[in-house]
Amino acid sequence: MHQRRRTLTALLIIMGVWMLLTVSGSYAQIPDAINDALADLSTRLGVNLTLNDMQQWRWSSEFFADASLGCPEPDKLYAQVATNGFIIEFTYNNLTYDYRVSNDRQTVILCNAPISDTALPTNPPLPNPTVTLPPTDAYFPCPNALTGSVPSRMKTGIQGQFIGTTGLNMRMEPNRTAAVAGIIRPGDLFTVLDGPQCDATFTWWRVDTSQVSGWIAEV
Repeated sequence: MHQRRRTLTALLIIMGVWMLLTVSGSYAQIPDAINDALADLSTRLGVNLTLNDMQQWRWSSEFFADASLGCPEPDKLYAQVATNGFIIEFTYNNLTYDYRVSNDRQTVILCNAPISDTALPTNPPLPNPTVTLPPTDAYFPCPNALTGSVPSRMKTGIQGQFIGTTGLNMRMEPNRTAAVAGIIRPGDLFTVLDGPQCDATFTWWRVDTSQVSGWIAEV
């Protein structure tokens, strides 16, 4: 009986040590670069953030063709040196922040300035009675969407320029829960490849810039 108890106790100790090593190992895999991105986001938002504050977060190790880490700024030259680093995404208050951090942690880039398809007001303002009504031949491709009363300016095959004041998330699929494919920035030229696709909120178009292609919400 005593021998059986000692054996059971030894097994429990071994299992406890194994579980501790397993949990510790999973945390050890998280790169320190995540802390750099968190610190930058905390500074920008004026809040001391931790991973526990995020609705979701993820990271991946990437190989980048140059020092822009896949997030070049217009009219800026970058050293054409292959660079290892990380793509780190935080979702906080329904906005996704896309960070790029170099392997040596010397470069931390916020690759987007989220506004995007998550930022519709809960109570949209009442329509201004002085607004001119659209012409009778105006194009309303998604009349049942929340933004369906706004005539569309998009059409497959046309070229245009994004005139927003901050970046807009481009999605892998035509819905705002899909993964972010990239960012379309103020002044970017684009070609409309596909659409429209309708959901309960937006009219979606798939566009291509010189950097990336994906679905954007027309508002």
